[in-house]
Amino acid sequence: MVPRARRQGPGRHRSPRLGAEAFERLRAANGNRLAGFFDVFAWRHPGEFWFGEVKVGKDKLQQSQREFIDLALRFHQPEQFTIIDVPG
Repeated sequence: MVPRARRQGPGRHRSPRLGAEAFERLRAANGNRLAGFFDVFAWRHPGEFWFGEVKVGKDKLQQSQREFIDLALRFHQPEQFTIIDVPG
């Protein structure tokens, strides 16, 4: 579960650049490819990132996604990743 965003007060600014920089860093490390990226990439504050992947029915993690996880764990914490398995 991703926590709800708080309202921004004076002097509290969220930059779309923060997420874009993290995304671009991962993409560059992945050979400028999007292969294996999770379905959802979200961010809130510096260091607060979340990756979500949904698997329905017989859909399983692909090799490219396993490689992405290994790569992304160089930059992010394991608790920032969620794989949702939906029976189908």
